[in-house]
Amino acid sequence: MASACRGSVVRSPHDLARAVEKHLPHTGTVIVKQDDGAGGLGNLTLTTGPATALPGSRETRHVDEITEALATEVWDALTDRWSHGLVVESYHGASHQFYVEYVIGHDGVPRFLDSGTTRLRPDSDPEASELVWVGLDIPAELPPFLSAQALTLSTRLATLVAQLGYRGHLNIDAIATDTGEIVFNEVNARWGGGLVAHDICARLLGERYADGHVASTVRDVQPAPLDDVLRILREHGLHFDRATQEGVLVLACDPLLGNSMECLVVGATRDRAREIEAQLRAAL
Repeated sequence: MASACRGSVVRSPHDLARAVEKHLPHTGTVIVKQDDGAGGLGNLTLTTGPATALPGSRETRHVDEITEALATEVWDALTDRWSHGLVVESYHGASHQFYVEYVIGHDGVPRFLDSGTTRLRPDSDPEASELVWVGLDIPAELPPFLSAQALTLSTRLATLVAQLGYRGHLNIDAIATDTGEIVFNEVNARWGGGLVAHDICARLLGERYADGHVASTVRDVQPAPLDDVLRILREHGLHFDRATQEGVLVLACDPLLGNSMECLVVGATRDRAREIEAQLRAAL
């Protein structure tokens, strides 16, 4: 079933302290969010347990008690002169992190496009305060009942958005908690990070590509100049092959951003995609 996340909007350090006191007992951890953060970079978690890196948060701090001084410190760390408030929510551990994407046409009817799960891993640096974003797996890898439930509920959300008059792409983020509940934690009136990979797969393999293929975006690979990457893919037989309908495509390779790189791995099965991904890492 779906669950409502307990939370509050706060406008001052005093309100922040009271909100943390209110929501912390539910799970032992709260997440404090900026109103314009992205990718977890604007979020901070406070926990009564170990201060380990948690998904969706840039830093986790252990707390024994909530004081005005602590609230002021967190407020000062997350706000600036353009920010007018923070959100405090009970933090739920997740067994699955996933998203569903729709497009709402001129007829006001939401059409399902794709789904995916988020891949995170611990940083190789034991002192790191956040997890490393590996990429996305498409389609979402969820147990059958959970998948059906997620699609049913997300379609309901998309329909409500359509009834408000919105037309265009819609990205809905959610988690499945450790107790089996679905918590929808974000709805974006725009296309999401997985849409590029979905569109490429749809163009190369057809709209129903997910019936016989899986795709994974990979961000934590060793960056290199684009010409070198393309040469390496060809030399190792890793480039996407239309005949076999599997392989690697380069999504981004930007020397102006620290030569960051993102690749798309396509395979017939999840295991096959992971095999190709391992070969890509070894080659680079």
